[in-house]
Amino acid sequence: SSEDAKALYAELKAHYEDCKSRDTTMPAFGTVFGMRKLDSGLVSFRAKKNGTNRSGEANQPPTVIGADKQPLENMGIWTGSKGTVRVIAFPSRSPDGEGGISLLLDAVQVLEPVYGGDGLDDFDMVTPLGKAQDDDPFGLPPAQAAPKPAPAKMDEFDDEIPF
Repeated sequence: SSEDAKALYAELKAHYEDCKSRDTTMPAFGTVFGMRKLDSGLVSFRAKKNGTNRSGEANQPPTVIGADKQPLENMGIWTGSKGTVRVIAFPSRSPDGEGGISLLLDAVQVLEPVYGGDGLDDFDMVTPLGKAQDDDPFGLPPAQAAPKPAPAKMDEFDDEIPF
């Protein structure tokens, strides 16, 4: 809600100012990155977790647990599931140099999971327009028979002249 968002914004701004007191090179606080007001009057905060870190190494995915605080066995949860998330707030800069807070997705607790089908049965079998089923999925031309060998070249220094 708008009231909860204001309280969270104030808490995140205070966190930024506390971090800035230890690092004076940080710019003034500008925003909470990923925060936006929705048409419904609610406020959305986006938290993310990149697949790799700055050095290109794979990051660990967020921890996903059930209501019993044990790792969730069936990770096939669908839209409509209910739960809570834990995020890490850290000071960061936009490419333009604006200071603010970014949110990093750390853990997810699924309280009321909604499961769908186990497979991909929700999708229909579809043949792309104008293509046969065995066409290359990358749109390359179909494989053709091996090319015929080129006729042997005559030796450039062959002295015999055929008549």
